[in-house]
Amino acid sequence: MKKQHTILVVLALAAGVGIGALLLRPQAKTTQTALPEVPLIDQMAHGVSNILIRVDKRVRERGDAMALAKLAYEAIRGGTPFADVAKGRSDDASAPDGGFLGFVPAHHETSFSGAVQALHPGQVSPPLWTQRGWMIVKRHTFEETVDLERTLWIPTHGFYVQYDGMPLAKGRTKEQAFQLASEALERIRAGQMTLEDARAQFSDEPEPPPEAFLRMTANRPHSRVAYDALKEAKVGELIGPVDANEGWGVLVRGRYLRSFMRHILIQHARSRNRAQRVRRTPQQAKELADTVLREALDAPKTWDRLVERYSDDDRGRDMDGAMGVMGPGLMPHGFEKHLYDTPPGAICKHVIESPFGYHIVWRVN
Repeated sequence: MKKQHTILVVLALAAGVGIGALLLRPQAKTTQTALPEVPLIDQMAHGVSNILIRVDKRVRERGDAMALAKLAYEAIRGGTPFADVAKGRSDDASAPDGGFLGFVPAHHETSFSGAVQALHPGQVSPPLWTQRGWMIVKRHTFEETVDLERTLWIPTHGFYVQYDGMPLAKGRTKEQAFQLASEALERIRAGQMTLEDARAQFSDEPEPPPEAFLRMTANRPHSRVAYDALKEAKVGELIGPVDANEGWGVLVRGRYLRSFMRHILIQHARSRNRAQRVRRTPQQAKELADTVLREALDAPKTWDRLVERYSDDDRGRDMDGAMGVMGPGLMPHGFEKHLYDTPPGAICKHVIESPFGYHIVWRVN
């Protein structure tokens, strides 16, 4: 992909959420008497659950797996809840969560994606063959997906310190890893370093995402210890060291955020992936961003015009500044703390700085 078209991709691809926004054109714009109309969120990122029946020559052949998939499908058609069938029959790691996968990209050229796109929210596909085996897919509405994420998954910030037998252990023993995790906790609690600084110093993971976001932790066999510990914690509470499958965890239970967002990007000569035409200094970019923000707050109905006139995100400008469905770990550094304080339907009252430049952000839903 050409460099000048990568800004929105970098924002959306971290976990494959919101990428559909890159491929869709918006619906017709409204008049200047109201806020611009929002494209259907269900067309930009799909909430999905699945049931997987694997084919394994040591256990079952393709035909046998297909027969099992048909039985599962008939059970759903007969009135058994999809989640119950998934818990009892699916071979996927998501089975304990009723097959729930969360948001997936709206447009990928795979049989799985094609099946999802063919469904309306609430519908279930018949069994389809994929590289992983026979699969049954259910598509959720945006609201259903958000409710399931809130119920089943815990936003998690922090890191793990690994030890012998783990891919990033670097030869350390379990006791040595525990000592490092304990030191990190002590220094964070003493105010000597932030969680992000500790992750950079003590974790072996390359290029951590913004705000030290780790993942949405699910109640699954490989993450159950961490899930149970986080479930008992308050939002924002630092816990550990947690003896989990991935190492000794230094973890914080995060706040939930999932929202469709738009932005106006003002870049400068030092911005990452800047458009080639941009020559302004950081100070000039900040002054321009402040001006654009004032205009947006004074007259939100002019958002489309402001995007077209000012935004340096070329791809996003063609879609009225669409960023897609965003959440923790998917946004540039600095976004989360401002967006938590911005109510749905409002434009953030502060210009947000990121490595890409200065953003004026509309939290649409």
